[in-house]
Amino acid sequence: MMTLPTLKLYDSDPYLKSCDGVVGSCEKYKDGLFKIELDQTVFFPESGGQPCDLGKIADTRVTDVIIEGDVIYHICEKAVEVGKTVKAEIDFSRRFDLMQQHTGEHLLSAVFLKLFGANNVGFHLNMTGGTIDFDKVLDPDDIFRAENEANRLIYEDPSVRTFYPTAKELKSITPRKKVSNIDGDIRIVEIDGVDVSACCGTHCSSLSQVGIAKITHSQKYKGGMRLSFLCGMRAFRDYSEKDRAMSSLCVLFSAKSAEDAVIAVRKTCSDNEALHHKIASIGLTLSEMTARSLLSGAEHLSGMNVVFGIVPDLSHDSGKALMRILSESKNTISCILFESGDKVFYYSACDKSSPIPAKNICLAANDFLGGKGGGNASFAQGSAPVRPGWRDAAAAIKDFIIRSIS
Repeated sequence: MMTLPTLKLYDSDPYLKSCDGVVGSCEKYKDGLFKIELDQTVFFPESGGQPCDLGKIADTRVTDVIIEGDVIYHICEKAVEVGKTVKAEIDFSRRFDLMQQHTGEHLLSAVFLKLFGANNVGFHLNMTGGTIDFDKVLDPDDIFRAENEANRLIYEDPSVRTFYPTAKELKSITPRKKVSNIDGDIRIVEIDGVDVSACCGTHCSSLSQVGIAKITHSQKYKGGMRLSFLCGMRAFRDYSEKDRAMSSLCVLFSAKSAEDAVIAVRKTCSDNEALHHKIASIGLTLSEMTARSLLSGAEHLSGMNVVFGIVPDLSHDSGKALMRILSESKNTISCILFESGDKVFYYSACDKSSPIPAKNICLAANDFLGGKGGGNASFAQGSAPVRPGWRDAAAAIKDFIIRSIS
């Protein structure tokens, strides 16, 4: 079994797509996979907040790459013969995408620190996006200003280099984040004139290769700010999707520009809110009229007014409004049912003088209709699937109420 440290070819050349390597070990891993070690590799293992590379070793697919100490292990679908020289090849489109995101993260972190004294206290990158946690709250204008500065620097195209400084050189370097608890050599990533950071990840060789850096979302987080970002082709695809969406909105609202579309959407939302209030007011009026109609037809039994009815064209909000009105009537037991979609809904309300609690009426309705529901002495509600003959079953609920108070 090979015990020597793996030679990390990506350290010196992140653009290297493949290499030959000698298989030092191949052991069974979990889930039927195999853990393969090479003497040298182009595969970057998951570390430093950056996902691993994927690709192939010989004819087997690499599904994960991990590092244990100084040894890199490739998690593969099939075994490979120990001692054999094999070709290791990464998915370079994935690698370059991650290079764009990681270099972009260094750039954004440096800019927010320079402009606002905001320190990067956390970083995470996956295959859909990245996040940076800062120790200061930032307002939208701050974020916009930093984003513009980052993209200005991308167009200036300073070089990006990675190197292992000597102990003497390290004394003259001031990394953006303090370096501590690191055994062995420290790897530095330097964006010329912009940023110096200790980092083990793969990076672009110049800032222009980042393409574009875009903040897509911001939220307050642990006393600071969490920013979501996209770089390179991810940012371009995000822009393209949002541009298509905005174009559709412009067509839908007959707007000539994005600004006109936003104005039209705001007006529509305002109009809808006004209509909602108007509909709610009309619904309340209808509920009051329905309540008066039901109360006028109530049966008087044992000193109680029994209101029972199957009400057509009733919504949940209208149903609850109706029950609130009915529940205010003294010496009254009320039970209404209505059909909505594929369900029957039922509400019951009882005055404190009622000999039967509303909950018992609901439980009886559960039994008769095959539904579920509950409540307390003054109010209860439930629902059941619409079944043939449910109206006949509903009549049994009324009979139950009458028997209970007679």
